[in-house]
Amino acid sequence: MPRRLRGAVAAARTADRRAEPVLHPGRCAVARGRGGRAGAGRRGDDRNSASTCVARHESINEQLQSALNSRIILEQAKGVLAERGGLDMEQAFIMLRTYARNTNTRLAEAARAIVDGTVDTKGLLSAAQPDPPGPTG
Repeated sequence: MPRRLRGAVAAARTADRRAEPVLHPGRCAVARGRGGRAGAGRRGDDRNSASTCVARHESINEQLQSALNSRIILEQAKGVLAERGGLDMEQAFIMLRTYARNTNTRLAEAARAIVDGTVDTKGLLSAAQPDPPGPTG
C-alpha cells in the first residue's frame, strides 16, 4: 500500500507490513544527469543533488515510521483500556484523549504510559465512570 506525503509516494508497505522507502531515481534531476538549470551539480550547490534527494526521502521515511509507531501504541492503549474497562474502542479512545488533555500530555505519550503500566488504569477507569445513582426517597 503506498504512503503519500505532500502528494508524492514516500513509502510502501511490504507484505509483512513494514514501511519501505520508495526512492524514484528519476525524481531527482541530478541523479539522472539533468540539472534543470545552469550550474546544477556544482560543488557546494547540492540543492538538487542525489544525496540531497536521498536525505529528503530518508527524512520522509523517518516521519512515516514515527507516525506508524505512534498509531500502533495508540491502538495498544485503546485495547488495554477497552479490555480492563469493558469499553468499546470509541469509548476507550475518548477516555485516552480525555486523560491526555487532563494531564497536558501528548496523546502518544499518554498511550505509552498506559501500555507501559505507569498509569493506574483502575484509577483512570473508576474516575471516568459515572457515579452510581444515589438513594431516592
